[in-house]
Amino acid sequence: MDLDWCSNLTKFPKISRNVKKLYLRGTAVEEIPSLRHLTSLEALFLDGCSNITKFPQISGAITELHLSGTVIDEVPNSAIKSLNKLVELDLRYNTRLKNLPTSMIHLTSLERLHLDGCSNITKFPQIPGTITHLSLKETAIEEVPDSAIKFLNITKFLIKLDLSVNTRLKNLPTSLIHLTSLETLNLSGCSNITKFPQISGAITLLFMGGTAIDDVPNSAIESLYKLDYLDISGNTRLKNLPSMSHLTSLRSLCLSGCSNITEFPKISVEITNLYLSGTAIEEIPSFVERFTNLEYLAFDHCRSLKRVSSGIFKLK
Repeated sequence: MDLDWCSNLTKFPKISRNVKKLYLRGTAVEEIPSLRHLTSLEALFLDGCSNITKFPQISGAITELHLSGTVIDEVPNSAIKSLNKLVELDLRYNTRLKNLPTSMIHLTSLERLHLDGCSNITKFPQIPGTITHLSLKETAIEEVPDSAIKFLNITKFLIKLDLSVNTRLKNLPTSLIHLTSLETLNLSGCSNITKFPQISGAITLLFMGGTAIDDVPNSAIESLYKLDYLDISGNTRLKNLPSMSHLTSLRSLCLSGCSNITEFPKISVEITNLYLSGTAIEEIPSFVERFTNLEYLAFDHCRSLKRVSSGIFKLK
């Protein structure tokens, strides 16, 4: 049943017991009655329902629950503990929400949890080991507990972790290296992160633009053989990079705005996209002609650039 964007709808409609999916996004519905009797309901979409203040009472048959942009201030234990089939929970931009119940750890079907923009959440949530995608962008989390990562390590399901724009976050646990299924880690905008993370060789996408790292240790990067995309743009404290020529899976490297980087990076000839805008590099060296797969090279606003090898014109 689809009632999306019926913006004058203020009362919850009468629903057939046979409805499997209910779309009420962007409506003006103010109150959700108990839906525990709707045992066929598998997906409920209440995104953008800015008058909803209470977490809905729903049947344990639900697999998807979308509540982004509501004004819920609490997720009661009583409302969530029986949602054993829940696969995806979206609570993005619930700015009044401060805590999540500990009973969430028992939701053993939960794979995707979205808490982006929950700006009053200060603690890393207790989550089940079944989680594959965890989004915590723009929260107020100050710490990623070692105990939480060790728990996720037991099951090895976590594929994507988004911690971007958590400006209070300063450190990451060394146990991250044991998350051997983790393919995407986003730390962009974590402006108090000063250390390059120790991560598993399974990582393919690593976003660290706008952090405060001042060093990329060779020990941290030497085993990242599957790394495809590395963004460390805007790290103004970063002066040097280790050789990355052995990272033959690396296709995109973004160093834009790293204003203290003076040397052209040592990277694999397999690179396709290289962003050096606003760095302090002084030379585009002759070996760039070996980058036969290069599709895009940006070096605008490189005010220290003195020499560009003619080899660059041999690239197609």
